[in-house]
Amino acid sequence: MSDRLALLRELVAADAEHSATLGALDELAREASSLRARAGELTELAASAPSVRRRLEDDLRAAEEELREREAALAGAEAELAAAEVTADRERLAAARRAHVRATDARAMALKRLASGRRQLEELAARVAAAEGEVPALEAEAAGLARRLRGRPRLPEEAGKAPGAGLVGVAEWASGALAALFLARAAVASEQDAVIRQANELGSAILGEPLVASSAEAIARRVETAGRA
Repeated sequence: MSDRLALLRELVAADAEHSATLGALDELAREASSLRARAGELTELAASAPSVRRRLEDDLRAAEEELREREAALAGAEAELAAAEVTADRERLAAARRAHVRATDARAMALKRLASGRRQLEELAARVAAAEGEVPALEAEAAGLARRLRGRPRLPEEAGKAPGAGLVGVAEWASGALAALFLARAAVASEQDAVIRQANELGSAILGEPLVASSAEAIARRVETAGRA
């Protein structure tokens, strides 16, 4: 019995070690996945920015032209209103006032569209500049993660190699590192499953009843509880 209990304790320790390894691999995989995703986002932004900028510039020119038209219309409405005010024609005056209100509102809307267009161009330029400034930090983060993977058990040598330069280099390296981490995780999970199966079989032999537990620790507690009973 003592030999079986000693073996069970060894299985508990092995199970815990596998769980810790899986946790570490999962965290590394999250970091690699985040790097890959961010590199992809920045790459997409850089690729789409020129066409977006052209569209926004076209919209801005259209807004500027619209504003000129609205201001001309407002000037005409103001002239008509001034002329109507010196006449005794109430209908003409009422119509001139309505036209002036519409022209004023239309000019205000054109101003808003123009301001919105300028703001969108400024925001795009700011996003592009921020993205360009983020690249060195992303490269440094990828290089740091590569150093942490270098020489790590269960991972191929390529996972620890320095990433290439730029967003493409970061994305390609992160994809490779992520694939290596997933493979390593699958291997560790398979080993842990084998440990838990062995613990279940050992616990069943000790207690004389079938056990189906999800961890060696749970099996050990069952055995210890039965031993105290």
